[in-house]
Amino acid sequence: MLSLWRNALGIDTLRSDMTLSRVDGIDIDAYIGRRMRLWYLGLLDTAPLDRLTLTDIAAGVTAVADGCCARIDLPDGCRRVASVALAGWQRAVGPVGGDEARRVMARAASPYTLPGICEPAVVACGRSLLCMPATTPTVASLMAVIDPGPESYVLDESLLATIPQSIDPYAL
Repeated sequence: MLSLWRNALGIDTLRSDMTLSRVDGIDIDAYIGRRMRLWYLGLLDTAPLDRLTLTDIAAGVTAVADGCCARIDLPDGCRRVASVALAGWQRAVGPVGGDEARRVMARAASPYTLPGICEPAVVACGRSLLCMPATTPTVASLMAVIDPGPESYVLDESLLATIPQSIDPYAL
């Protein structure tokens, strides 16, 4: 990945018949490495889900029933949730936030408008998810975008086109 970034920034050496080393100046590879990491985490958070690798992390999470809802705490490394399904639900749904989350929570206040197994709802609350209904608080599937760690980059090749062509040295 570092080589791809150096090439995109136009600082990759093109000549292979000589060696040049310099001991003063900034560590450009470390600088680019920090920018690469921020770029990658930004992609994990915002890129279209069909361009990212989704992992089913249902086995590693637990749903805790709390009345009509079940709360799922997301593990470290989970950057984004694509869909959730509890046992007994007819389909998986993606989490909602903002105004839509407020509407779902208002519906949940009444037993007559509470989301059901045919039309379940998941509300994102920070690093937790509130899942309704919680008839059986067992996670059947939880598809998420996971950060593989600082040295790994797993993404669709088409996203390489988003590597910046220049870096603002004052942006970091």
